Amino acid sequence: MRMYIVFIPLLFSLALTNQASEDGIREMSFLMERQVSFEITDVTIKKLNANGIPDSILQELGQLKSRTFDKENLFIDQIRRAIGDEPTDQYKSWILKHAKITDELDVEIVYRDPSDVDIRLKDSRIIPFYLTIENRSERQIKFNRQDIQLNVGLSSPLRTVKVETVLEAIEDTATMRPFLNKVLKFITSQSKAFHRTYHKDLEGTLKEYSFQDSIIKPHKKCEGLVFFMLPEDTDEVLWSTLRVLDFPSQAITTRGYHVYTNEKQQEKHRNIFEKIWKILFKAPPPIENSYALLAFTGDYEYYKDLDYAGSDIERLGEFLSKKQGYKRVVVITDSNLTIPKLKYPQEHFMSKITPKDRFLFYYAGHGDTKLINGVAKGYLPLADAKPGGDDNCIPMDSLVMWMNQLQSKHLLVILDCCFSGLALRGLDIESVDPKYLLMAGTERESALEGERWDGSLFTHLLMEGLRGKADVYKDDVITIWELYGWLRSAVKKEAIEAGYELIPQMKDFTKYSSKEEFFFIHTK
Repeated sequence: MRMYIVFIPLLFSLALTNQASEDGIREMSFLMERQVSFEITDVTIKKLNANGIPDSILQELGQLKSRTFDKENLFIDQIRRAIGDEPTDQYKSWILKHAKITDELDVEIVYRDPSDVDIRLKDSRIIPFYLTIENRSERQIKFNRQDIQLNVGLSSPLRTVKVETVLEAIEDTATMRPFLNKVLKFITSQSKAFHRTYHKDLEGTLKEYSFQDSIIKPHKKCEGLVFFMLPEDTDEVLWSTLRVLDFPSQAITTRGYHVYTNEKQQEKHRNIFEKIWKILFKAPPPIENSYALLAFTGDYEYYKDLDYAGSDIERLGEFLSKKQGYKRVVVITDSNLTIPKLKYPQEHFMSKITPKDRFLFYYAGHGDTKLINGVAKGYLPLADAKPGGDDNCIPMDSLVMWMNQLQSKHLLVILDCCFSGLALRGLDIESVDPKYLLMAGTERESALEGERWDGSLFTHLLMEGLRGKADVYKDDVITIWELYGWLRSAVKKEAIEAGYELIPQMKDFTKYSSKEEFFFIHTK
């Protein structure tokens, strides 16, 4: 099986944050190859037609509708047979872009405290997880424990180990604490209630509850414990940290997410910012950690596709992680972007966002309007929303309210979409802390994208400003008001030159004038 580095879109990946130690590991991630199916649908034909593919080709492709292929090469082979080699080579990228691609496996992984599996696993090199694999396809899929790997920052990912290896690790641990082990064994033999996870037949218990390699039938699931083991020469700090992991109890599914984390950059930029802030204000910075949630929809079923939303998000995500030292930047894309995933933003972050932290939310995609009792209201249509419909659309003001639910000290919400100024209607937010809403334009203006900006005009100039052009006072700190002043003028001018009108808007929700602002740092 071909393996890739974590966070490449063709992978399922799950990242968990460890809160236990400032010096130990901070991230864990699982790697496995995605099982996907490919299908030509009516929506595929419609979008290919909009991209100028000839009707004769579309008719041949239409013969493949309702047929599902479990491998990309099989899918492309059938297309070659239908339309020929040359048209396939010419239109392959468009067909793959608009084909219906479905994740066939739903994967959930939950960390288990070793002591909850068996008390003798405590202080061992064994790391247990509870794995659930559900087959959502119409075909049987073979799945082995070795198909999944665990990355904890060592030279290579860890593979699952057998029960026999787990038992050997327990024996190794017992030899290092013989007296304690004898006492534990004696007491538990007198009363099983002393510790409910001391199993006399440990081997039988572990085998009974372990994940079994199997062929998973359609719409069935396979579940059980999987075990990873740290090498003997593992750094003691890393080992100690893993023994006291503080993971949430619920399962976390990250299909369709991209996560940027960069602990070294975070520490580097925090040190830079502390120095700048102390020079300017004779005091330490007002925030501790920085988090961001970035969301975009570019691939729509019923609205016109947006070609650049993904690249805009990618640039912003890397900038926040590498240049601003954000602790965690989570990106949700296209069909994975749903109402529940935006309604509870805290669920995307393993570290609890506190009143000492700052939070940035950015949305790129279509914006739409509806008349409610004769008054225009702004909405954000998701991937499968229909123009004029009520389903799968998010009211702009509701979105801002959801982000405001986070108890962060600083908040910045950025909307890069048409009619973004309508987000102000219906909002009732007052805050004593710095909280802002930055919009690409007014309630009547359309957002702009094109090749001349390599994406969105607004986001292109936003990035230009953050890279230094908006540092009006040349003090290496770019406050939100500095950014907005520069951005408003730059976007307005560029839009006029392109023959359009677009004027960014900003709302400050601070009840009284705050001494603090949402800020960025300008690093050369």
